[in-house]
Amino acid sequence: MRASEQEQTGGAGVSRVIADFTEIGWGPSENTRHDLGIDLFLQVRDERRFDRVILMAAQVKSGISYFNAPTSDDQGACTGWWYAESDARHFEDWVQHAMPHLLVMHDDVTRTSYWAHVTKEAVHSTGSGYKIHVPVHQKVELSNRDKLLKVAASAKQQPALQGTSFAAGAKAVAPGRALRHALLTPRLIAPHRNTGYERALAPEEAIALITQGRVQDLQWYIEEGSNPHLAAADSRSRVWEWRFFSAYYNAVVDSDIQPLLDLAVAACPASTTGKRRGKQQAEQAHRIAAGVVTSATFLTAAERLTDAETLLEEAGEDLLPIDHAWVLVHRAIVMSEQGNLDTSRRLAAAALRTVAPDLDDVTAAAIGASAADFLYRTSGRGAKDLGATMTAVDTASSWWRSQSVAWALEAHEEKTFRSWGEGEDPGTWPSAEAQSRLLSAWLSASLAGTRGPSAAALAQHARHEITEHEAAWRSNAATELNVRDNQPRQIPTSTHTRSLEDTLDKLRRFGCTKTLQTAVQRLWAVGPASPVQAAVQRSVSAPWTHTNASAKLALLRYAGDLLPRELADQAGRHCLTLLEDPEPFAQRVRPWFTIDHYAHRALWRVLSAASDVVHAETADVLLRVLPDRPGEHNETDLIKLAAHMRPAAVTAFSSRLRMAATDGASPAMSAALLGVLIASGDSAAEAELLRRTEAGDIDAIGEVRSPADLSPRTGKHVIGLAASHATSISRKPNRTAGDSAAGTGPAC
Repeated sequence: MRASEQEQTGGAGVSRVIADFTEIGWGPSENTRHDLGIDLFLQVRDERRFDRVILMAAQVKSGISYFNAPTSDDQGACTGWWYAESDARHFEDWVQHAMPHLLVMHDDVTRTSYWAHVTKEAVHSTGSGYKIHVPVHQKVELSNRDKLLKVAASAKQQPALQGTSFAAGAKAVAPGRALRHALLTPRLIAPHRNTGYERALAPEEAIALITQGRVQDLQWYIEEGSNPHLAAADSRSRVWEWRFFSAYYNAVVDSDIQPLLDLAVAACPASTTGKRRGKQQAEQAHRIAAGVVTSATFLTAAERLTDAETLLEEAGEDLLPIDHAWVLVHRAIVMSEQGNLDTSRRLAAAALRTVAPDLDDVTAAAIGASAADFLYRTSGRGAKDLGATMTAVDTASSWWRSQSVAWALEAHEEKTFRSWGEGEDPGTWPSAEAQSRLLSAWLSASLAGTRGPSAAALAQHARHEITEHEAAWRSNAATELNVRDNQPRQIPTSTHTRSLEDTLDKLRRFGCTKTLQTAVQRLWAVGPASPVQAAVQRSVSAPWTHTNASAKLALLRYAGDLLPRELADQAGRHCLTLLEDPEPFAQRVRPWFTIDHYAHRALWRVLSAASDVVHAETADVLLRVLPDRPGEHNETDLIKLAAHMRPAAVTAFSSRLRMAATDGASPAMSAALLGVLIASGDSAAEAELLRRTEAGDIDAIGEVRSPADLSPRTGKHVIGLAASHATSISRKPNRTAGDSAAGTGPAC
């Protein structure tokens, strides 16, 4: 018996379509048992060949006859083809099918397969039947794999979250996902308080309680329930999750991250060899990701960036997709902190692509939100898509963090009002509940890789800490003075001052510049100043990162005069390097602010504590960069820099200063340099300045040290000029050079 040509063409076409889907890494399977309008079932896989637990269906149409209804654009170029059916039966089955359905048209001449996603929106009535358009650019090839993944993901349903708070527990999600949920979305895993404390906790539930800031609840579970594993959890526990709980508790509550690091390193594939490595990787993929990411989060917070990078790389490339994306987001953060912005953006983009099909997992949405936010913050102004980013970050995890912050502020306000009503200082006793909830918001945001919300929560937590400890220090100081019959004495470093040091240091590390600036100005003005001094000293030796750069310069700007001479010299020289050649710093740190503007202001304060040697180096840099810094703002900054130089330290540069003052410098800069010379005892410079003043030079007037040296006629003339100048300045718009910085900095 002779086979029909149609059968031969169709069979060959299906085989070639199978090959095309195999080429992009998917698992096609031909439906040979039942003809239900489905030729192929497609197992969906990502670029790393991981099965995404999604099935798609495809109907294949092969042969040149299916390409007889082409479409074209205004220039006559082919844009695709119409595929038509005489009735609605097939289209209805495909649209209503539980799996996403593709129509694949195969050109057996060019051996190219084209696809269209069959949806009710894509199907059009012809009056006598129905048709769908198959675009020419939608080929079954690698370049379209992400589009096909998006189509596949459309079948997944987002989880129902309303009404789940009372049902939270380790069984709320699949076993391999519970640990990640306990860290990123603890609201789904941590038991509700009103369910009681009598039952035994699963380790993931205990971990979620820590993430939620409910450490006290753990003690109640030990006292009132049946929780021997919880009470005995330590590094020797038989169950890995209980060992992780113990290490995580040490890191969060006791600030001891070493047990967590040891556990993470031991879980990584690099710690095993041969066949055991592959088996362990498959069995412990979710554990590896949780251990590595949690440890890297604390390492990054401690500015141990190299250690964090190494540990994240040791997680390997064989993690399951969501866990892999989780690691990629944190690698992106670490790389960006080290100035490798291009690589970090590629990692974040890969993470975003990886979790795109996982609409049924709220932790995937949290990770995707972090990646989208990262890409938005690190893109140029013209490339920012605010709408898409705001949509991506509007997730269940962000709602629950906002709820935690709202509850924290409510608790804090209640405690403050109660203290006020009882006649106490409202700032002395903040709400422990509020601080725990703010810590929870910081922790879950940091673990997800969402830098902005984590810094905002930490800043709010720090404000409460600072006002508490400053008020308590002030109260203790007053008590000490009263006990000593009002005789002042040196109060030793206390718990309050050490806590203030640590809090100020956290604000610097997380780039909370505005909160840090306010706190430093207050403490430097009214005390205690020792925590400010300790914080600024720590900052000098700390690494410069994208996050902390602005805060480090703010510390120098408002407290650089508290540095001991050696550290002041180190800080001063770094500021001079930024002023002389800012490009290496800009490439490594990628600051969001104008470098010159903030480096100048930091240097002005540091110079008061620096040695004469650094003042001389400042004079040298000033004279060398002066010709290359045009512009009103740059000139103003350089003039102020000249005013901060110690006269006795720059006498060796007198001839160069005099030359700069007379050869080409602007009137304002020239007057400022003459002022420096006069302060160092240069009588010739003083005579020149008086001559210019009597000639009506308004810039020279501001540098006159002794108005008595002016004649009455000159004095009257000077007063008139000064009044006119003040009037003209008052009419100018108020602008700040720092406002011209590209991008936006943190709001905290």
